Parts: sequence; C-alpha cells; structure tokens
Amino acid sequence: MGKKYSNALSRPLKKLTVLALTAALSGSFIGTVQADRSPWEYKASMSEYGSPASVYFDNLNIYVGWQPINHKGTVMVQAEPLLKSLGYQITWDVTEKKLTAEQAGKVSLTFWAQRAEAEVNGQSVHTLPAAPFMHEDQLWVPLRFTAQSCGLVVTWTAKGSFVSVRDPNAQIHLRVGTRADHETTGQPSALIQYMKENWETNVQINLTSPKDFSNKTKVKLAAGDMESLMLLGDAYEFRDDLLESIALDLNESLQSYPSLKELTDDSNIAVRKIGGKVYGIPRPADLNDAPFPALRQDWIDTLGSKQPVTMDEMFNLLKQFVNKDPDGDGKDNTIGMYGYVNANNLGSLAWVEHAFTGSPERFSISESGTVVDHALSKGQRQALEWLTRAYAQGLINKDFATIDPETAMEGVKKKNVGLAVLKFDEAAKLTLDKKGSWTPLSGLKASSNAPEISPWNSAGGGMYIVSRMAKVEVLKVLEWLDRGIVMSETGKWAEIEGLKEGDHSAIQNLFGRKDLLKSNALLNDLAPETQKLYEGAATRWHQISYEGQTLPEANLLWSQGQHTKFIHKLNETKVKVIMGEISLDEWDVYVKKMASSEDYKSMIRDFNKLIHSK
Repeated sequence: MGKKYSNALSRPLKKLTVLALTAALSGSFIGTVQADRSPWEYKASMSEYGSPASVYFDNLNIYVGWQPINHKGTVMVQAEPLLKSLGYQITWDVTEKKLTAEQAGKVSLTFWAQRAEAEVNGQSVHTLPAAPFMHEDQLWVPLRFTAQSCGLVVTWTAKGSFVSVRDPNAQIHLRVGTRADHETTGQPSALIQYMKENWETNVQINLTSPKDFSNKTKVKLAAGDMESLMLLGDAYEFRDDLLESIALDLNESLQSYPSLKELTDDSNIAVRKIGGKVYGIPRPADLNDAPFPALRQDWIDTLGSKQPVTMDEMFNLLKQFVNKDPDGDGKDNTIGMYGYVNANNLGSLAWVEHAFTGSPERFSISESGTVVDHALSKGQRQALEWLTRAYAQGLINKDFATIDPETAMEGVKKKNVGLAVLKFDEAAKLTLDKKGSWTPLSGLKASSNAPEISPWNSAGGGMYIVSRMAKVEVLKVLEWLDRGIVMSETGKWAEIEGLKEGDHSAIQNLFGRKDLLKSNALLNDLAPETQKLYEGAATRWHQISYEGQTLPEANLLWSQGQHTKFIHKLNETKVKVIMGEISLDEWDVYVKKMASSEDYKSMIRDFNKLIHSK
C-alpha cells in the first residue's frame, strides 16, 4: 500500500459540526514526518523553503524522508529516499553538489543544488520549475519532474490540496460508498472480480443499509474516512461550507464525460451547485420511485372489491379490511393500514395529505415563483379530518405515533395489514417472499373531480461526490462511474456471465435506475397477472410529474437547525389532532396564530430566498 504524507499536523484544522458530531476535518491525508523531529520542529526548520504539502503514493511502496513541501508553487521532496525507493543507485559529488541516480533499464537522472536544470541519460537537459536546494545534507528536488521521469503519473488534485503519484501500469484502487436500497450489503465478489479483470480497477464497494446510511455518512465525514466516490443521500443534506470542504469541484472534469454532465445539468434532478461550481453527480433514479400506498390484492380479491380511486373509497376499503376477516382465519386481528410518523412530517401517513393538498411535500413552489405552505390549506384540514376518523374507527395501528420506520416495516411483515406505504420494489419483494400479495396503488384522487396523485421523490437517488480524500485521479473516478451507468442504461450488465443476484443488486445500488420498469429483475419473478398490475401502476405514475414544484433545497435549512423546532411543533399538533387530543377547530386556531407569528414569517422569507437563488 502507499504511504501518506500530510500537512494536517502543521496547519489549523477546520472544526465542523455534523448534528451531534464534532470532528476535525482537513482536505488532505493524515500521515507522518521524520521520526526524530516533532511536527513543530519540522515546521520551524522548513518554513524558509515553503509550506508542507500532501502527497499520496497510490499502491507504491515509497518513502520520501521528511514531509514534502510546497516551494513557490512546486512540490519538493528529498531526492535520495524517493529515488532509492524506486530502485535507483545514488551517487553524490560533494564538490559539484551533484546527485546522480542510475538503475539498469531505466533513465538516469542528474541534479545540481541551486541549478534549475537536470540531465536525463547524461545528455538531455531539462529546465526545472524550481532549483533543487540543500537542507541538512539532503538535496530536495521537484517531485513532478522526478516522478514523471521515472515513468510515474503525477496529478495535482483539488487545486493543490494534495498530489497523487501512481504507476500507470498498475491497477487503479478505488473506494466507493453507496446506499444498499435493497438491504443487500454483502460484498458483490463476482462484480468486483469482473471490474478487476476487465476494467483494470480494484474496487472496494461499501454498501450500507438505508436505515443506517445517513448516520454512517455523518460518522465518515466526522472521522475524515471518506470513500473516493461517496453517495450522499440528499444533495442538500449539508451546508455549503461543509460540502465544499469534503467534495471536489467537478466542473472541468465533467467536460470529458457528456453523459455525466447531462445528469448534472438536468434541472429536474437534485444536484448541488455552489457559486457555479458542480459538487456532485446525481445517481440515476426514477423520480416516481418513492414510498406510496400498496394494498393486499389477495384481500381485495377475497372481498370481491376493487382498488379504490377516491379517498372515500379508500376509507370504505380499509373498514372492510378491519371488519370482514379478509385473511379468513376467523379472528378479529386485521389492521387497515400500518404507519409511523417522523419528527418533521407524518411519515407513512403523509400520502393522505398528498391526496388532499395535491402536493407530495408540505412546501411547494407556485407558478408565480413563491413558496406555498400546504399546512395552511383547506386540503390539510381535510387530510387531518380523514385521518382522525380513520384512527377513531381503528383503521390505523394505535402505536403509529411512537414507532420508527424499521419497526413499522417489521409490523407489515408480521401482522395482518391491508395497506402499507412501500416503494415499488419493496412491494414486489414482500409479494415474492410470500408476505401477502401486494399491489402498488395507482389512480388515487381526493375526490372524483380532483387531480390524480403519484409517488414522488424530489431527492432522487442521491448524489455522488468525489471526496477531497480521493486517492485516485478525478477523471479515473468519473470514468468508472460513467462506464457503469452507461452499461446500466443499455442493459449490458445482463450480458455479463457469472454475476449473481447480489452482484446485480449492487449494480443497481451503484449506478442507479432511471425507470422502475427497466431491467427490474423483481418484476420478472412475479406472476404474470401481478406483473401486469405493477407495470400498469408505474406507467400511470410516469404520466404525473411534480418537476419544478418541490423545494429539495429546504434541507439546507434543516441541516443548519433552522426552523426545526417550529416544524416539529406543527407536526406534534397534527398527531394530537389525529389521536383526538385536540379538535379540528383548535387546529384552525393554532394554524392562524402560527401564520401570524414572526418565526413563521422568517421561515417563509428563508424559503423564498432559496427559490430565488435556484
């Protein structure tokens, strides 16, 4: 493995708070300096020549003695330990202050102290960007010229944050972190072997379960242990200064990869741009791939009923699920719908708000370009009235206000539940696992003359960043990502022999999927009649779009803790209404008072600023 040298010990570290985590992060690698000197002695000793520089030797067993320095824009290293590590024999002429490095079958190099030139093979004279100098009996030489003369590739990364040096004939080593949306977190060994043999890339793939993904991402950031290519679940999860400190600007590099640039230029996909600089690449996703009501089709068939279209029809179907023993076991043990709530929203009950307000999120953007808060709308009140009746009549699990998403999913799997809020593939997997015959719902409206709604995920599939700790050239990282996405889009992965289910799951987690129906292996395993229902639902969803209407940038406010108490208070009040602890009339009074408060007006101003800055 390569050795790392860093300026992390000799410059102030930025202190960044990530939720409850406070960590020291820097844009370079933590490493070592000469053993017999403290970092402070080292800094004082070398300060007249320049500032410490960070260098990463990729998969090279290299030792450079003291930490490299940035000398007037040129990274300098001790010549003797570097060249000896590369197999050269060193001779030193004290009189001429000349160092000669020779190795059989390789070029010979000659340097002189205080002369801005070098000889290659004793003949060719090259002008150097900086003259070698002596310090404590060691000759310091330009790293780039020396390494490139020895056949290595040198890349100055992230505007000088660090220099990477690699052997162009060696395999690329790449670490990638992504979210395992299908919960398959084992290593895709066949895929890794394929990439090693055919892409000349030795890739380490870190797959993290969705329930742990956000917290583990924050822990990685706090610890400074980021993958070269790293997925953020939400493009707006972190504030500008934090994102700029951990991610590289990809503007220039993306010019070499038009398909990736097209992803970042799509105005309908959440991607992060700060001051015109691009800090991420969206993982391809179908924006209709979001949690939405799915129903037990086997129960519907048993009851001789049909999928509901209006919310009144939905209410009546849930009553049948609870009261008419659809599972046929003769027991009073069925639950209409199983859900949970979050601190910021109604969680898996939020689809009811969506049906009545027509918006998949609380805040949307009007045609005139201003923020709309649907919590103040007539539709919000109708949604609460519907949920209050459903809870009072036992159509919702009684513990919805106290359980988390994981507990709710376990409840759906183990209890007799008629409606659950699931993603498309989750419903298919439950069906294949014989946890009931689940069918995604389509065609749902608040009333017969209301607009139809569909699932929507304004955050998309998340956003990849190339971290400032990437140990690979940016273009190599983007080449790997582009190659995988293109193969997914063209269906080429299906042609690769030897890949197993876990490998194909990892491929989707890594390279995304733009269409729910395309290359979806789960659909192929469903019974033909069930598969037709799934295809019909997705096709219908695709005819509905909320593009340009949502405000994913709002997460920038939440990430900074702005207005969160205000949001939580409103959500707590909604729950109290649903559980009958306060009346709808009291809700009206609460909302009116809220809308007139200075805190609320401040929040709306902040939202409008986000809209105008888009």
